[in-house]
Amino acid sequence: MATTYARRRAARNVGLSSALFLIRWAIRTIVWSVAFLFLLDNLGVNVSALIAGLGVGGIALGLASPGVIRDLLGSLSVILDRPFVIAISLSWATYRAQSRTSA
Repeated sequence: MATTYARRRAARNVGLSSALFLIRWAIRTIVWSVAFLFLLDNLGVNVSALIAGLGVGGIALGLASPGVIRDLLGSLSVILDRPFVIAISLSWATYRAQSRTSA
């Protein structure tokens, strides 16, 4: 039901379609990673050190690149919210801009 709704919405918005692709890819990657860890655990491999290493790596990545993560989440927010539409007029201080479409 949720995928049907998302597909209908994505058909009307190209940006939403690409954002849904990225979200779907991330969820699929997480599910397959967890399944792989369960498989390794069932085969007798000690996965606790691997999970701890991934946690420390995630913390290091989060501390090392907050700007990149902030920019990625910000761009996803702009794609999903669509704050600008065609033929919008923007003004800031003494600068004024107007969007145009090619016919």
